[in-house]
Formats: sequence, structure tokens, C-alpha cells
Amino acid sequence: MATLYFQLERSKVLKDKTNPIYLVLKIKEGVKERRFRHYTGKSVLGKFWIGKGVNKRVTPKAPGATIVNSRLETLRNGADTIITNAQNLKVPLTLEYFRGRFQSEVLGKSPDGGLVPEKISFFEHLQNYIDSKKNIFQPATIQTYVTLKNSLTEFEDSIGYKIEFDTLNHIFVSLYTKYLIEVKKVINNTLAKRIATLKAFLTEMRKHKINLYNDFTDFEAKRDYDTTLMYLTQPEVMSLFNLKNINDKTMEKVRDAFCFACFTGIRFSDWGKIRPENIFITKDEAGRNLKVLKFTMHKVHKEIIIPLNEYALAIIEKYKNKLSGGALLPVYTNQETNRSLKELAKRAKINEVIQEVKKSGANRITHTNHKYDIISCHDARNSFATIYLENGGRPEVLQKLLGHSNFKQTMRYVKIVEKTVITDYFKTMGSAKILRLNKKLA
Repeated sequence: MATLYFQLERSKVLKDKTNPIYLVLKIKEGVKERRFRHYTGKSVLGKFWIGKGVNKRVTPKAPGATIVNSRLETLRNGADTIITNAQNLKVPLTLEYFRGRFQSEVLGKSPDGGLVPEKISFFEHLQNYIDSKKNIFQPATIQTYVTLKNSLTEFEDSIGYKIEFDTLNHIFVSLYTKYLIEVKKVINNTLAKRIATLKAFLTEMRKHKINLYNDFTDFEAKRDYDTTLMYLTQPEVMSLFNLKNINDKTMEKVRDAFCFACFTGIRFSDWGKIRPENIFITKDEAGRNLKVLKFTMHKVHKEIIIPLNEYALAIIEKYKNKLSGGALLPVYTNQETNRSLKELAKRAKINEVIQEVKKSGANRITHTNHKYDIISCHDARNSFATIYLENGGRPEVLQKLLGHSNFKQTMRYVKIVEKTVITDYFKTMGSAKILRLNKKLA
């Protein structure tokens, strides 16, 4: 008979006045009762120690409670697996059997206390993969994998969960998700991106027969498409487009490039890539000549066609044959562009107060700001999409214009427009009129 539990060693007091926490396995072998004790590497003040047996935990009020509890959960899950496997294999659960498997499978140590020799670790495979893709993937994609590696390394160090291909199971997903939300305070979209990136890497390693495990295939973390999007209204875009007396060439060029993106929906990564040869003449249904922008998007390598309105054409004409390298638009760094946009928006009196709502787990995080405080180059794409829909554009056409492969990406703009319609309706009608209307309908 085996009993597994956590024990707070109150007889020992560490330098910070806390008591060490031990994992204990009590096994009855014949008439003898033997114990295996392992120091978890964590400690806590006695007043924060709650629960019973293997379910003992640190109360959330304790400093570092999430990390301590995650470590305990990792050790308990590993110990439970060893005990269950012994039962399934009909192997006698002796102290020696448990200690050997616990050291090698949970702690990653050989029986003599040394590290278990490994040919190539998970992190070495991940780094090799990143290095091999540097001339294939876009820099932003490479950075996504670097961020994932750093995140997993921090998780392993903090929680003590050893990451290898065979440990990337549903226990890992549960602990990693909890760590990202409770410790790192990431929003749900960031969590979803990390899980998706990890799955992409594990899939690639599976193809090369390096990863021999399939648990990752149903890892899931959904993106939150209901988060608040920052965008400019049509009057706000035009106030920026018509802004006079800027008296700064850099800011003027940033304004023009941003407005061009508002009129076309192109990403910032494409601003400096388009050239005069990307402009084509086509005909509409009435047989009239129209100029369109036709190019392959830098991020997803997908060709799109975007009609050019009079304002976009005016910006093209303004910089015709004036930029080095045959560029169509003037482009500065992302940081310089965003810095200039905030000042430009302030001068254009784009000062509406908006609430940005994001989710981290089930928690809603709300930030209230003026638009000119948070405007960035990507908001041009958001502005194009919402203005297009507000003017009666069809979502399926917008999907083509933006180059979305997933219609869910496009639907987030549809939801914004729906909210805008309702808000504007109440503003127009006024509360008194609404009340009179409701009485008539009652």
C-alpha cells in the first residue's frame, strides 16, 4: 500500500523564515513502513500552507504561490504516473523502484546522482531549427520562435518541469497555460500564438522522425477575436490627410504613407516593398479604366489586388520619381513611424477616448486612452477594413482585399461595425426618443 503526500517540515526554518516543503511517499512492505522523502526546492510560511495530503497547496496570498504550486503539481503528476504504471505493469512498488524512476523520469538524474546523458535536447533541436530557417522565414517569424524558446526556458526554470519531446503532453499544456496567464500575465492571443508556434515546430520535428509523440496534435488555445481594435473613422483619416502646416518633412512623409495604407489596407511590412511596376490598369464592369495595386504580401507570400482611390493616387503622384530605389512610398522605421503618428494624430485632433479590452484567461483587462496616445502603423489596416464595411462593403470581398486565409480574421471587423451601428443609433435617437419608441412597441 502506498500513500503520497506533501509535508511542510516545520522543524526546519530557512534563512527567510519559511519552512521547506517535501514530497513524501509512504510504502508498507510487509510489516515495515518505509518512506521516500524529496525536498521540492520550495518553501513557505506555515500560515500559508493549506489542504490535506497530496492536495496540500500554498494559499494564493503567499508570495510566489503560483510558481510554488506549479512545482508541486509537476512533482505530484510525475509521482502519480510512476505509481499508476507500476500497477498497470503489475510491478511491485518498492521504495527502490520508485526512487529510481522518480530520479530519472521526474528529476532527469541517473541513479548515481549525475545528469542523464542526452544526445540532443529539445532546446538544441529548437535552436537548430531556428538557425536553419533564418534565410527562409521572415525576421518576424524567426523572432516568434526565439520568443517561444525564451518563454519555454523561463517556464522550465521557474516551474521545474523538464521539457523534452516526451514531456510535451496535456500536463505540460495545463501548467504552461497557467504559468503564462497567472505569472507572465499574457493575453489570450499571445498564449494562442505560443501554442500555435510550438505545434508548428513539433509537427516539423514529427516529419523528420525526431519527435515520436503525438500528444501535441490536439493542443489548443483559441485566439480572442473580440478584443478591442484601434482604428480611425473616415472623418479622422481625412482630417489627417488634409492636415496643413506640418513643417517637418519626416512627419509629412509618415502622414502620407500612413494615409495611403488607410486607403489600401496594406501592412507596414509592405509599405517599402511596393514599386511603380506594382500598379496596373484594369477595367470595371462599365468598361472604365481603373488603376489597381497588385503585389505579393511580404508576410504571407500571397498575391492580392487592391483598387486605388483618388487619395491613394494623389499620394503616389506626389512622390513619383522622388524616392531612392524606385520606392512608391517614403518609409521610416516602425518606431519612428509610430512616434510621428502620435504627434500627427494629436495635431489633427484625433482625440476620441477609447477603451481597449483584452482578456488574460477569464480576466478582462481594460485600458482607457486617447486615440492619439496609442495610434500605430498597423491601425491603418484596421481603419481601411472598418471604413470599407461601414460604407457597405461585403465581408467576403474584404477578405480578398486583406489577403485573409481565415474568414474569422475578417469577421472581427464585422463585429466592430455592428457595435458601431448600434452605438451611433442610440446617439442619434437619444434616450428620450428610445423610451417613447419602446412604450409604443409595448
